Amino acid sequence: MNEKTPTKIDKLSAKESERCYTAQQLDEMFADKRNYLYMVFLQKNLHELITVNTAFESNNVNALKLMEDLINLFKNYLAILIPPIRLGKILNQESMSFCFNDYVMSEDFLNFGYTFNEASVGVDETEQTNIKERCKVFLIKLCKQIQCILPANIDILQKNNFSSPENATAQVRRPDITSLASTFNINI
Repeated sequence: MNEKTPTKIDKLSAKESERCYTAQQLDEMFADKRNYLYMVFLQKNLHELITVNTAFESNNVNALKLMEDLINLFKNYLAILIPPIRLGKILNQESMSFCFNDYVMSEDFLNFGYTFNEASVGVDETEQTNIKERCKVFLIKLCKQIQCILPANIDILQKNNFSSPENATAQVRRPDITSLASTFNINI
């Protein structure tokens, strides 16, 4: 996203040497500060999503680690949308049913990050509000999609962490399975 990005250099050389229409259109599009602001927002937020998605596509990965990554991704996006005091009260088992729409802040209070704020300098105030509103709607839809794939039995999966390879082979600390057994109403 900076001036020395290889794609920008390639785009400029294609525009100048080949008189490529697509390269020219891209150059005009990226010259617009509003479009650049969208790209800054997407670069930051989609990077995290792509990282988790890539982990899900792996063949040899710990399912509990994937679930934790998914919950953390969900909470990272919620941290942008809802007040911190409300976010701290959400337990993992509530993540699936938490109605965050009731707590979403106004675009004026959303923090999209330092880079976004720096890129927004010079953009008209009404345009900034419109862009922030679109970014907010994007994050809300993304959170709803993540919420749909969160497993209903998060707490059981987390308590089942004792069976992970690290815990099962631990020589020093033996995991306590009473919390898992209590979930299934088994008396030990």
